[in-house]
Amino acid sequence: MCIHCETGEDSSCQCQEAERRWIKVDERLPEEGVEVLWWCSSDDQDRGAYVGKRDRSLIVWGSHEWFIDADFTHWMPLPEEPE
Repeated sequence: MCIHCETGEDSSCQCQEAERRWIKVDERLPEEGVEVLWWCSSDDQDRGAYVGKRDRSLIVWGSHEWFIDADFTHWMPLPEEPE
């Protein structure tokens, strides 16, 4: 059973596939306090992916509670942990 929609088998469920895409920050933001993968598409050394969570003021914090000062354009949920 799919843990996201609770219908059908994981292999036939399309909701997980939809959640494994990059989401534009101006389209939708992740829930506050939920760790996700963020993408910074700037042309400087900040370009790349970061793991972090946002607070209510939209500041992104890294895994070790450090502030990430980057211009994030996209995000996606983290994958399930391995078994």
